[in-house]
Amino acid sequence: MITAFLRNFCASLAALAVFFVALPLALMFAAAAFVASLGGDVRPSGGVLVLDLSEGVAETSPAKPSVNIRGGFFKRPPESSYDICSKISAAASDPSIEAILVRGSFADSDSGGSLAQASEMRAALGGFSKSGKPVYAYLENPTFADYYLASAADSVFMNPFGTMEFKGLSARSPFFGAALRKYGIGVALVKSGEFKSAGEIFTEEKMSASQKSHLAGVLESVWGGCARQIAQSRKLPVARLEEIAREYAVFPASDAEKLGLVDGLLYGGELADFLSQKHGKTGGSFRRAAMRGYSPKARSGADKIAIVSIEGAISETSSRGRAGAGKISRILRALGDDDSVKAVVLRIDSPGGSAFASESIRREVEELSKKAKVVSSFGATAASGAYWIATASEKIFADPATVTGSIGVFSVAFSVEKIAADHGVFFDGVKTAPFADFMSATRGADRADLEKLKSLCDGIYERFVELVSKSRGMALEEARKIADGKIYNGARAVELGLCDALGGVEDAVAEAARLAGCESYSVIRAPLRDPIGEFFSEGAERSASSKLSAEFNAVFGRASAFAEELVQNFNRRNSQKIYLLDLANAFGE
Repeated sequence: MITAFLRNFCASLAALAVFFVALPLALMFAAAAFVASLGGDVRPSGGVLVLDLSEGVAETSPAKPSVNIRGGFFKRPPESSYDICSKISAAASDPSIEAILVRGSFADSDSGGSLAQASEMRAALGGFSKSGKPVYAYLENPTFADYYLASAADSVFMNPFGTMEFKGLSARSPFFGAALRKYGIGVALVKSGEFKSAGEIFTEEKMSASQKSHLAGVLESVWGGCARQIAQSRKLPVARLEEIAREYAVFPASDAEKLGLVDGLLYGGELADFLSQKHGKTGGSFRRAAMRGYSPKARSGADKIAIVSIEGAISETSSRGRAGAGKISRILRALGDDDSVKAVVLRIDSPGGSAFASESIRREVEELSKKAKVVSSFGATAASGAYWIATASEKIFADPATVTGSIGVFSVAFSVEKIAADHGVFFDGVKTAPFADFMSATRGADRADLEKLKSLCDGIYERFVELVSKSRGMALEEARKIADGKIYNGARAVELGLCDALGGVEDAVAEAARLAGCESYSVIRAPLRDPIGEFFSEGAERSASSKLSAEFNAVFGRASAFAEELVQNFNRRNSQKIYLLDLANAFGE
């Protein structure tokens, strides 16, 4: 009777909480959104189109809001690299747009910006410049990615009090092996692929010499490609840029001007005056249009080409920072059922993830390819499980700075047996079969466990090699030579035959249209980022743990999604997962 009373009491309390707290909160947000929408953003048309890097860039396009929400509570998600590049391309033939100004810094945005994304935008700016319209860049405290993009401008200005970073590229990883041993956490790791090193962060104290050598080669290749482009734009020898990175690295604006990296030093007000003289003045400043608010005439046609974003670590379920197999599979099936969709571009920016989730998506892509042409476009990273998915596409495009490959498999499991014993806790029990407690967290893995796990990984690895062989038209042994876990930059991947061509998402869309025989078509994008929907759908999960996850992500970058997946898997069912994932690019600086 008391139990029933408590149950009814708790239910009534929950109902009251919903009525007096959640409902008023929802109404308040709706009212705020409505009031904010009445004002709208004032966006002067024409003049200088402003690309603000501090707004960030993503691979998933934002949903078009039903109301125009202003203020800081609901942050507008960044536009996708396709959105930005297509707008730049459209602006070249738009008579109302006279110039483009690149300003701000990726470092000031939540999403940041990768070298691969900067490379695509850089190419789009080059096309705009060829139309005869000028491109300006204004830097304050630029990172290398900022400057790499800005160097494509016809005129590069910098704040006189700013500082420039031109220090080369680095990639560092934390290694938890010693800490886990110190606190008595057992780690069992098996892998297939000599250079499949992602799991080693849990067992080792430092990067192996062979891994360092390989990773250094990849970074040198990416750096060399960027340096050559900057040298061409700034009319400087590549050797001079390498000297600047070695001898100067981080330096004031005055040195940047002396070194020929910028054309002049201007404060913000002086820049506004300069642009006002060139392109007219309105509202107390130069005539301008924000890139986010710029809406050029979209492509039109009965036929559709869909861009499907696969962004983040690949997992069975969807959440922020992860690509959920269930959600993506539903999108792919829906596109396959739409007769007007003639081609699909998979825009992939992922280090990989769960082998099961990767195969689930790949299978849907394979089925979709029977109804529509499928082309993959690689962003900053498309490694391991992400490449597994791409094997089902007809063509693969990559940026020179893309990190791809990492064709291999690993599995890692943790044991609390020792730490528990150190604190007087012991585990004992019975089982009906030898492997009933296979890879249990309550005991360390024995030889039989590791042999069984290695057999599972080897089976998946062989399947991976077969997919690469079939997709890329290689003999099995030829595919096996490059399927050893090594990562490659996009340029090297094209040389090895893992990708078909260098290019961005616009190039992939054009190729998809060509393969499908589409002359006129509209472009649709899925999934879309909706901050309001995310707030209410994930509201129950917003707690101290989500704050901790955000802080972890700020420190450890993209690896946080993988670490979170491991922890959740351990907490959920102590079952063993096998991963197709690469962390070599997760800690780049």
